[in-house]
Amino acid sequence: MVAGHSRCGGFTLIEVMLALMIMGLVFMGSQAIVSRVITMAQDVDRRQSMEQHVRVCSWVMNADLGSVLYSDGNKTAMATYLVFFGGRNLPKALDAPDDEEIFLSFATAAAMTFTGFFPSHSMVRVEYVLRKDAERQGTFLLIRRETPLPQLPLRTGAARPYMETDLAAGIKDVRLSFQSNRGEWSPDWDNRAKLLAGQWHLPFQVRVTLTLLDKEERSKTLEIVSNLPLRVIPAGVGRTLAQ
Repeated sequence: MVAGHSRCGGFTLIEVMLALMIMGLVFMGSQAIVSRVITMAQDVDRRQSMEQHVRVCSWVMNADLGSVLYSDGNKTAMATYLVFFGGRNLPKALDAPDDEEIFLSFATAAAMTFTGFFPSHSMVRVEYVLRKDAERQGTFLLIRRETPLPQLPLRTGAARPYMETDLAAGIKDVRLSFQSNRGEWSPDWDNRAKLLAGQWHLPFQVRVTLTLLDKEERSKTLEIVSNLPLRVIPAGVGRTLAQ
């Protein structure tokens, strides 16, 4: 009589270890893929955020410069509330904060009111300000500051109301160029000096070049080129506005 032999079912130790190794490789591969996808998504978000800041800065500054105001018959107005100046080398105001620099200032018909459309065509004075970023050494915050012309003080140094809008952070390497009616380029412009010299009051074209840095120090260069379609304020109107 022949006795039957039974074979126990199951996996050997080698098979179990091989299966665990394969599972580990699959898990690590999946984790690497997920991590890569998350990193790529974050990178896309950062790039989109930077592009958005570039578009906003370009749109707002072009709207302001495209609606600049001046008067060809009121020299007092042109030297006060309609004054146009810009550049990085101009003398700093005595009451200006140490951490701020006004690099562009002019009157415009493009008020930034969030109760309606921008530009709203209200008459305001606009200042573009570079404020040192306390959190990122060597960079600035780009700020737009506006004051309605009727609310401008009549005397120098008096307090005035204004609205500030933060346009972008991580700003550096800001450069300006102003083209005169003779085709000459200059890094700064002050129409008060132009008036005294009997020259044309405002530049024909303004170029602003700046660099935006994200938190990973990746840079994006923005160049704004704006031709100034001048809007004349008739002589005599300015006094009413100033009051």
